[in-house]
This record gives sequence, C-alpha cells and structure tokens, in this order.
Amino acid sequence: IAAWLILAALVCDMLDGRLARMTRRTSDFGGQLDSLCDVISFGVAPAVLLLRAVVMTMRAEDSLWQGIAVERIVWAIAGVYMACATLRLARFNVENEPDESSHMHFEGLPSPGAAATFAAVVLLLTNTDVAWLSSAWMSTAVSIALPVIGLALALLMVSRFSYPHLVNQYIRGKRSFGYLVCLVVVILLAVWEPFATGTVLALVYVLSGPFVSAWRRMRRRGGKGEAAFTTARSQ
Repeated sequence: IAAWLILAALVCDMLDGRLARMTRRTSDFGGQLDSLCDVISFGVAPAVLLLRAVVMTMRAEDSLWQGIAVERIVWAIAGVYMACATLRLARFNVENEPDESSHMHFEGLPSPGAAATFAAVVLLLTNTDVAWLSSAWMSTAVSIALPVIGLALALLMVSRFSYPHLVNQYIRGKRSFGYLVCLVVVILLAVWEPFATGTVLALVYVLSGPFVSAWRRMRRRGGKGEAAFTTARSQ
C-alpha cells in the first residue's frame, strides 16, 4: 500500500507544477510548498518503506542476522536517503526556472523518479503471485538488495548526471509512427507484466544518467585523440 501511495504522489507531482505553469500561477511560495510535499512523499516515505521492508524481515530471521549490526546500517542508509532527497530538492529550488522551456533536463536523479524506482522494486519483490519471489531465500535477497538500491538512488540524487524530463521530452509534441508503435508495445507489456515492466523501465531511467555521461565522456576523449592524430599527421 505504501509503495502504491508513493506512485500516486508521483502522479500528483507531475500535475501540480504543470497546472501552475499553464495557469501562470507560479510563485516562490508554491515552489517551496511543493518541495516540502516532495520531501515527505519522496524522501521520508521511501526511507520509512525501506526500514519497514528490511528491518521487519531481519527481525523475523534472528538466526541469520544475529550478531550482525545490519539493522543499524539500514537505519543509516534510510537517513542518507532522506538527507539526499532533501538536498536534491533544495538544489532544485535554487537552480529552478519557472519557464516551461527550461524544464527539459534535470541535474541529478529527480527525487520523484528515485522514489518511484524504489516503490516499483518493492512491488516486484513482494509480488507473491510469482512462485520464486515467495520462496524462503528471496526474503534474504530482498534484505540485501533494497538497502543497496536505496543507497545508490540516494547518491544519484545528489550527483550531477543529466536526466531527461520524461513528459517534456517523450510525451509532449508530435511523434513519429515508429515511436507510437514502441509506446503501444510498452503499454501492452505493462498490462501483461506490470510489476516487471515498471521496474525495468524505472531502472533504465535511473541508469541512463551515468551511462549517457560515460558515453559522452568517451566520445569527447575519442574526438580529442582523433584531432591530435590529424594535427600530428598534418605537421
């Protein structure tokens, strides 16, 4: 239920800022209030969800985790996640421009995207309709995977990796026929396997920032090397 409510908060967050800009009712007060709501929905709520999902599982398996200070580590990761989400939103407030044309990219993983990714992973791993997900060893895997994912999402939020604005870049405006076909395929996959499809799409978006950054850096290095080689040959 908590994971579903985080996703519902994501939908509301997508609508409020757009409605404010469309009606030209943006203000500094509205921006601060929106960020305060985001801290709760996408900072505190995922951190509490991490604690409840992992710590409860650990306490149910005392024999496995006995003598290991793993629970304290999970508490620390939850605190780091909440702090990074708050810092991410504070930085966004400082750098934000009310103009719609400036909302094409984000610096760092957006906190709603991080929270949605974590919620999608939780929904997938707690899906008891799949046999192997309800097996005994899966609870241990979840206890290890969720803190690692939470820490990675926290660090990506305060990074400088560039992430696209999904609505402004991939939904608005005219699209080609091939794009519409791909969109229909994704929708059909989401209807067929909603938890797996949602998790894969969320992880692809999360990993796109570091991947694109590394790809651009490699291209720049390759371009500089080719330019140096051309200059050496001309001399």
